[in-house]
Parts: sequence; C-alpha cells; structure tokens
Amino acid sequence: MPEETLLTAPQANTVAEDASTGEGEASSQETNETTGAPPTETKSEETPSEPQSTEKQAAKPVVPEKYDISLPEDARLKETGVEAVATLSRELELPNESAQKIADHVEQAIATHVEAQNQWWTERSESWKEEIRADEEFGGTKLDGTLKEASKVLQRFGDEPLVKFLDESGTGNNPSLIRILARIGRVMGEDSFVRGDKSTKVDRSPEEVLYPNQGKEE
Repeated sequence: MPEETLLTAPQANTVAEDASTGEGEASSQETNETTGAPPTETKSEETPSEPQSTEKQAAKPVVPEKYDISLPEDARLKETGVEAVATLSRELELPNESAQKIADHVEQAIATHVEAQNQWWTERSESWKEEIRADEEFGGTKLDGTLKEASKVLQRFGDEPLVKFLDESGTGNNPSLIRILARIGRVMGEDSFVRGDKSTKVDRSPEEVLYPNQGKEE
C-alpha cells in the first residue's frame, strides 16, 4: 500500500496365467490315426499354479492425540485456521507430518492471495491519481488549488485516525472523495458577507454547507 496519498492408484498386480498349447495331444492323435492303434491317453504333468501375489498392506499411520502444527509468528493462518486443519487431518486419519504440510500450503496460499490484493489496490490507487490529474474541473493546473481546498476540509473536520486510514489504504487518492471535499472547501471559502465596513466570515458545518435549507421554516 502507498505510504502517502494525494490528500497485500493403488497399483494392481497382475498374475500371468500359463496357457497350455495342446501341441502334444495333437501330435499323438495324428500318430494313432496313421497306425490304427487306439489313442493313448497321455497324462500331462500338472504344474502347481503360482499363488497370486497380494498387495502389501501399508502400515496404518499414527494419528496423534493432539496435532503439533507450528507456523511463523507473523503467519496469516490464525488459531482458528490451525484448528480447522487439525480437525480435517483427524477425520482423514493423517499423521502429524501430513497435517503440518497442509497448514504450510494453506499459509502459502493466503500469503499469495494477500500479495495479489495489495498489488491490485496499489495499481488502482495509482490510476486514481492519474484520473484526478486529468480532470478538467479539478486537475491540471487547478490540482494544487483542489488539494488545498480538500485538505482544508479534512484538517478541520477529520482526525488523525482518518488521515492515517486514507494514507495507508490509498483511499486518499480517490477522485470522488477529492472532488467532494474540494467542493465543500470552495463553499466554505465563499461563505462570508460584509456588514457595514466589516467583513465577517461565517463558518458553517458540513451539513449546513450541503443542505443549507434543512431545518428552516417556510
């Protein structure tokens, strides 16, 4: 933010099956047909099939009674967020190491989001500066006078927390805010009248400036 303004799968194991070709039986049958001898039965040696391999069962992770998740002191993931990570990790029966990784990823995601927001707001604040500078009524050569009039209103009716907010947030560059404060400053400067040989300046509140007829009887 600107410091000053014009006013963040499992693997499936496959078992190979031995396929018999039957070539021995076919050869024996052809010989018997030629000699006229009755076919002889040949006993094929049965080879024991290989037992199917089973998947190794992974050891069940140790779920701690209480997760020990550590983050930097300036972490954006607060206590409620850490508790949410712990609750989710317990539901998924995750070990402490996995819970810590989740918390680290969430913290990084928050930091990236905040940085993008700050960048967007900084760019917007700069675009506001350009807009008021290009304004035909309040910008250009009139900008200095506009800012003096707006600042006069801010100094009189604002306070230190407001000025700090306008600077830190960049809202002090908002063209609409500068315009309305400048207009009020102009009216305040023009609000004087002469009685006899004395010039008397009459100060009015912002409500009286904006709504001069409010509360008056017709």
